[in-house]
Amino acid sequence: MKIRHLLAAVFVCIAAVCAPASAQRQPPDKADPEAVQRFHEQHRYTFQLLTMATEGLVECERWKSTAIRADQAKKILSVIQSLKARPKLSQDQARSSMRDLRRVMDQSQAATMDRAVRAAEQRVAQLQSQNARRQQAGQRPSGSGRQTLDPARMRDFNPFCPSTSSPRYQSDVDRNYKLVYFLQSRAQGRHARLSISTAGPPLYW
Repeated sequence: MKIRHLLAAVFVCIAAVCAPASAQRQPPDKADPEAVQRFHEQHRYTFQLLTMATEGLVECERWKSTAIRADQAKKILSVIQSLKARPKLSQDQARSSMRDLRRVMDQSQAATMDRAVRAAEQRVAQLQSQNARRQQAGQRPSGSGRQTLDPARMRDFNPFCPSTSSPRYQSDVDRNYKLVYFLQSRAQGRHARLSISTAGPPLYW
């Protein structure tokens, strides 16, 4: 019994000594809020387009007066399918696709989409301001523990045709599947509900 207790005490001491060293060997926090902010600014129209096709449509679907009609769903689906064929998406291409979506919408629907875009950009601005204050206070930025975004590798990224190297690859695939399924169903006159979560931090933050 004495030997067993002695061994237990030795193991406890070893664990206490090794714990700090183990903690030091953890990979450093690679979050770079300034790089992420530049990434958002450089891909502003991509994010606006993504918001229009997700949160914008969700907001339109909240009210009968702005719900997407079957003929509109067919046209929106055509825009999305075209985007899904592009591995890369320039800002000019994103702006062109935004114009294509707006042509499909009536005035009330377009206004609803614009409000969704403004709300998303406000969330980004709030998070940037929050992270700036945290950095000044010597604290880690919000989301830094899960930040795996590589802005250089994701230049001209296309969320409608995600790369397997993207940190959001699976969530992008799932979202695109739900979006296409909704549009196909609505275009065919079937009952459909767009179940895309718009809660949480801004996309790709």
